[in-house]
This record gives sequence, C-alpha cells and structure tokens, in this order.
Amino acid sequence: MDRLTKELPEPHFNNGIFTKAELSLAPIPGTQNIIGDPMTRSVGTALVLGLALLAAPNLRADTTYTTVGDQNSTVNAFGNNGATNTYGETFTAPGGNLQSFTFYTVSTGATDVTAQVYAWNGNLYGGNPSQGTGGAALFSAPITIANGGGSTVATTVNIGGAGLALTSGDNYIILFTNPDNGNQAFWSIDTSNPSPSALGGFNFNNGAAGAAVYDDFANFGTLEYTAVFASAAATPEPSSLMLLGTGLLGAGAMLRRRLLGR
Repeated sequence: MDRLTKELPEPHFNNGIFTKAELSLAPIPGTQNIIGDPMTRSVGTALVLGLALLAAPNLRADTTYTTVGDQNSTVNAFGNNGATNTYGETFTAPGGNLQSFTFYTVSTGATDVTAQVYAWNGNLYGGNPSQGTGGAALFSAPITIANGGGSTVATTVNIGGAGLALTSGDNYIILFTNPDNGNQAFWSIDTSNPSPSALGGFNFNNGAAGAAVYDDFANFGTLEYTAVFASAAATPEPSSLMLLGTGLLGAGAMLRRRLLGR
C-alpha cells in the first residue's frame, strides 16, 4: 500500500530570528507518488468544483428600498387623541422575502403601535381613486415607537425566520396602526415621490387598519423608510450535482483500487 513520509529539516536561526522548518512530502522508494497521480488530481478537481458550484446558487443577495436622506418635512398627527390611526407606505415588491422595515418619526413620548403588512389594491399614491388593503394582514406584531425627546427615532420591525414571502411585481403596504391613540408622533416625509416608482408613497387611514378603502385626499409624498428583502435561495443546477457525483464516483473507485492492491 502506498505511504507518505514527512521529512522535517532542522529549524535554524537567521540573525536571531527563528525560521520555521519546511515540511516536504516524499514517497517511499518503490511506491507510487499518489499526490502526483493524474487520476488523483482529476478526482480532486471534480470534487472541489462540484462543491463550489453546489454552494454558489445558495448565496442570497439582499435588495434594499430606502428613502433615508430624502425627507424635507413632517406629517402629523399620528397617535394623539382624535388623530389619524394608521400611517403606511406602499411599494412594489422586488421578489423574495421581506426581512425588515423601518419608519422614522419624531416623538416626545413612547407610542405603542401594531406593525402590519397587507397586499395593496389600487394606485400606490394617495390623491387618486379609491385604494386600500386587500384581504387579511400578511404580518402583524406589536411594537413601540420609543420616546425620542423631540429627535428622530428609527423604529425597525424584524419579520423573523425566513421573512415574509412576497410576489415580485405585486403591490403591498407596510404600516403602523395605533387604535389606542397614545402619544403623538411626527413622521418624516419627502413631499415628492423619489424614484424609482417601486418605492411607492404615503397612505393613511382615519379608521381601523386593514380597511378596504384608504383616505385619498392628496398625494402627500413618500415617508422616510427602509425595507430589506432577501432573495430566495436557488435550487442547485443539475450540472453542479453531476460534477460532484463524478468526483464522488472517482474517489470511490480510487479507494477500491487501493484496497484491492494491499
């Protein structure tokens, strides 16, 4: 059976600096050098390439929608007694799973809200014929807008797990609703609609969240927000699996040959 030996030369010092001993591998006389065996190299190459190609399709690329830095005003009042109950931002999904979304507000007191995601019917912007949510909430969770002491507060909602699967090209709305009317919050807004149009626009509702029709007094602009999407992991291509299988078959044949040669 083929064997390898390790030849370790003595370490030495060079001007007081220790130089690491080099490691060399050499075959025992009369045996085959398996490191230089063409079959070994071919099998090893197939295994490495197969594993690399198998892993590559599973890499996920994130898509981020953001209007941070575009704000030029605030819109209110949200969360105060008699104020609007629901503020939200519409958008067109890029595909993949919604991982998180963040709204930016100026508040002087903690405000308990419910964060929700709905499918959206109609135009993305206010000030148009009737538009509103479609069906039941796709996601719903309680969250608190922190007391910013008059400064801007970022409130991030993490969906959790693999995220919320959305259909590419369909419209949705992310929103905060506050049926209890707690402390007031001023929301940062860009009074225009930044491009691309997929970023959507600000929509609000004076009734309960999930209403079939939202108020459409005017197109007030686009809220300052961020939404992060992760594309779904792809299925490995057949060619990657075939290359990996070839490498494994070759490794098995090589092992069998060596065992029989004992």
